[in-house]
Order: sequence, then C-alpha cells, then structure tokens
Amino acid sequence: MDNGSLFGPDDSQRGSADVEVFTFPATGQQIRIIGTAENPLFCHADVCRGLDHSNPSVALALVDDDDRVQVDARETDIPNLNRDKIINPMMWFLTESGFYDLALASKAPGAKAFKRWITHNVLPTLRKTGSYGLVPKQFDPTDLDHVVQLAQIAADQKRQIEAQGEKIAELTPGYELAETYAGAGGTMTIRTFARTVQQWAQPRDIKVLQEHVFDFLGMIGMVIRSNTSEKGQATATALKAGWCENSTTDYTTHTRGTLLTTYARLTPKGVNHAWKRIHQAIGEFGTLDPKVINP
Repeated sequence: MDNGSLFGPDDSQRGSADVEVFTFPATGQQIRIIGTAENPLFCHADVCRGLDHSNPSVALALVDDDDRVQVDARETDIPNLNRDKIINPMMWFLTESGFYDLALASKAPGAKAFKRWITHNVLPTLRKTGSYGLVPKQFDPTDLDHVVQLAQIAADQKRQIEAQGEKIAELTPGYELAETYAGAGGTMTIRTFARTVQQWAQPRDIKVLQEHVFDFLGMIGMVIRSNTSEKGQATATALKAGWCENSTTDYTTHTRGTLLTTYARLTPKGVNHAWKRIHQAIGEFGTLDPKVINP
C-alpha cells in the first residue's frame, strides 16, 4: 500500500517519519499521528479511545486491509510508549479512510465531537502548517501583519474544511456506489436514489427515511420541496449545475382525463454531488433528519 513518503515499497512495516501528538481539548485524549501532512496515519489504539470503541480488535476488523498498517514501535519514535514493557512491538495505524470507517461506525456519545475535532481542526491545520496550531505562539493582536496572517489562515482553513468534506465522501462506500451508477451514464429518480441511500445506511445502523432524503435534497438546493405546483421538480440551480434534469410523463385520471406531471431526475453528476453532501451531513450529525440538521 502507498502511504506517501512514510513507507517505501519494501519497508511497509518500518517507521521513518516524525510523530505528532495532538490533544483533544474536551477530554485531554491524545492521538498519535505519523506519516505526512497529506497522508497521515492515526494510531489505532488512540482512535478507539477517542471514539469510545471498547474492543480495538473488533474495531480493527471494520477497517479494510488497505487502510491499516502495522508499524514496528522499536524502529519508530512513538511517544508515550514504555519500550521496556513491550510484548508485541507491532502497532496498528490507520489511514485517513480507515479513521472515517471507525468514525462512522461509532455511536458513542462523545464520538461526534471527537470526529468533528479531527476533520475540522486537526487535519486542515496539519495540512497547512505541518502541525496542529492555528495561531503563532507569539501572536500579537495589535500587530497588523499578524492580524492579516490570522485572517488568511482562517480563510485557508475554511477552504481546507470544504475540501476535507469532499475527501470524506470519496473515501466512503456510498461514493463508490454513486460512481458505479454514474458510469452507466443514466439518470435516476429521486425515489430510486433515496432507496440506494437507505440500502447504504441500513448495515451501518443509520436510520434514513425516504422523506429525509427528499427533504435533504431540498435543503441543498437540488429539488423543490415547497407545496406548489412545482414540487418535486429540479431547482434552477440544479439544472444550471447539471445535477438534475426535469422529466415529464402523463397519467390518466377518472375525472380530468390525461394529465402531465414533471419531476426531477438526478444526473450522474448530481448523484455524486448528493452523495458527497449526504456523507458530510451524516459524518457531522449522524442523520439526515432535517429536524436535527436544520432545527
């Protein structure tokens, strides 16, 4: 497996990079990260504690083989490790994708805050500065240059967070499902799309109703959900972006004869966009229920 510059092709079990130790402010929980800013590896044991996984061995089984790697603790400068008492020197580390697999699986009360800290703070700042810390230690709020620097960091972080959200989507199984369908070059009804979301969510113990998916597509500006004659049609924004197409079909009534109805269909581009936004929402809120996301 390719882990960036941390491991070469012939030394996948030897560490050779610096180790960063970050502390979760809410609990004081430390998490050790090795690798590079672009390809970080998270200490599996630390992640399990942060997400309150009681059985690390069971948790490890949730991660694909390509998203976990063993590192020899004797050959890597891993802090908070008593080498005199090491029984098994091989420590498991997770790729970013592996971390997300465990994060989505955890239902612990404190897991949501821990996930948000990693994705919204640690990773974006790690990628910008190579270490965790938003403000220089000697920051002087009266120094105009420092104020400008802080504003730039904040703006860059916002872009990093948005990019990270897309990365989360690309690393999850639902994105692969969207890619498979998109490859067929067809369009998909909203109801069919809602069923695919439910099929993805069910084995992950995430409750998703079809109405939640419909309302969520409305919340993100893809489908009209207001109680008007245009309900269920694609928005102007979605049409312009190429996310949706409107399709018209006829149906027969007993009293008014044959009528026409227009409804939205998701394009391959729209399917991918919707999946990305769905994974962002579930990663942050654990649900698509609009009452939770937008109370």
